[in-house]
Amino acid sequence: MPHYLPFNAEGWRGLVLAGWEDVFAKFDTWLAESEGARIVNLPSRQVWRTETPKGVVFVKVIYRASEVKGLLRGTFASLKWLLRPSRALATLRISESLLNAGFECPVPVLAARRRTRTGWPVDVFISAERRESNLSDQMSGLGRAEIESLLERVAVEMNRFHGSGFVHGDCIPPNLALIESGRLVFFDNDRTARAPWFRPRYAQRRNLIQFGYRLTRQLEEESYLDFFLKAYVGAGEGAAVGPGGTEYIVQAVRRRLRKGGGFN
Repeated sequence: MPHYLPFNAEGWRGLVLAGWEDVFAKFDTWLAESEGARIVNLPSRQVWRTETPKGVVFVKVIYRASEVKGLLRGTFASLKWLLRPSRALATLRISESLLNAGFECPVPVLAARRRTRTGWPVDVFISAERRESNLSDQMSGLGRAEIESLLERVAVEMNRFHGSGFVHGDCIPPNLALIESGRLVFFDNDRTARAPWFRPRYAQRRNLIQFGYRLTRQLEEESYLDFFLKAYVGAGEGAAVGPGGTEYIVQAVRRRLRKGGGFN
């Protein structure tokens, strides 16, 4: 399992993967020189891919929690970001928990925070590249039997994920990948967390709704969602469908589809 050491350089404080300390010794310089084409380029965060002597990494710099419209909501979001603990460090910790529990995700390389002179926090999260195609791409061009075979394996892994007490922050096919061993890779774990003690199944059902909505929009057929949910429930005690059964999930997906204009 990965081993992390305290990181303290040029005002940045956090954790670094053992063996990577020298790469980030002059961290401001490294950040400036590593910048490549932006994968994400928003006022709240920037993401780019870069090469290092130890391999390819993805760099995410977070300036605030998210893009928020409206003065009141924007003010509240800013206060929340100002006061909350480091999101980068939280992402490292939950990724470490996933790996220790036998799940697959990109290995964190560094998580650090620094405050500006005005006290505003900026987070940096760096993770090692994983080369798998995401689940959305993996399903593209497949026939029904192949898609159902893939979804059955995804359902088993998602059941295991929920049964282990986790909830993903944005559980959609582009943030997942199925590998040859049958395991799922969980990407984009900024908001992945342990399920809350209060109504944990509710939070996990949101994952099923997120996944079902994007799955149905991509494949343009609700029968794939029905197949996935049956496989998820059939996989065992980790199922988070609740007393309403799978119909609650299906109805929630339908509402989202109507609100979002239907299929792609």
